[in-house]
Amino acid sequence: VRVRRFTPDDYPAMVALHNQRYPDYTETAEQWRFYDERRADYIRWNKFVAEVDGQIVGVAQYYQPAEMY
Repeated sequence: VRVRRFTPDDYPAMVALHNQRYPDYTETAEQWRFYDERRADYIRWNKFVAEVDGQIVGVAQYYQPAEMY
């Protein structure tokens, strides 16, 4: 297993995993990108992916909610 920071090219695979896990709450890569690009600069956040043989098999993320400020 290789863990690395995500790149924008990872959005489709990340969202596919999310949608597989939460089929009643599906989202799109465009939605994830939209929210990520509009976070306030003072919000700390990042996403990570886990790969096996070059295929994304896991996703992790953290962020600070804006209301914490």
